[in-house]
Amino acid sequence: MKERIVIEEILDSLPEDDPRAIRSRRDLRLINAVMGNYRWIKRQLRRQPDISSWTEIGAGSGELGKRVKGASIRGVDFLSRPDSWPKDWPWHEGDLFGFFEQKDPSSRPEGLLANLFLHHFEEDSLRVLGGHINEQFSCLVISEPARYSIFKHLSAVFFPFVNEVTQHDMVVSIGAGFRQGELPEALGLDADWQIHETVSLLGAYRMTAWRQ
Repeated sequence: MKERIVIEEILDSLPEDDPRAIRSRRDLRLINAVMGNYRWIKRQLRRQPDISSWTEIGAGSGELGKRVKGASIRGVDFLSRPDSWPKDWPWHEGDLFGFFEQKDPSSRPEGLLANLFLHHFEEDSLRVLGGHINEQFSCLVISEPARYSIFKHLSAVFFPFVNEVTQHDMVVSIGAGFRQGELPEALGLDADWQIHETVSLLGAYRMTAWRQ
């Protein structure tokens, strides 16, 4: 699995209220819980007390927002605002790049969150996204699939507990995931960033970055 292969995931093509999509989003909560993604992100937020305002791209059904206290998060997604999303937190429904183009770049210090989201993008889109990040953010907390063959094999452990959509999308996600060193380069992060990357035993590629 040396090269990233980005393939459309089934969940992305299903209507929001499709029963298979509803089940698959529930499956994702299970996967995030087992991988410890939400717990890891919450720890990173506590380590950045100077950042009180965050933007979560690919916020989906708002699962991360339910678990975060003491910070303000703006959600960005094609999905409509979840009922559970705190009323005093903003939500942008629509195109990610359209959101960045209209966002005030002078709003630092602000952090960016992404959980199992950036692997959906091809290299050219990641580079455009990285341009906006360089202009508009001061801290990054990102968790994505780690693209190693062992994790593709281990994903089969989940198959008895998830539906066919999730089974397909898990394998596709790992194939589109990241190895250490790839994401900072793909985003084109400039020299002002201090970057820390890890790969967890359960298949999560994790990156934190902050401006020096």
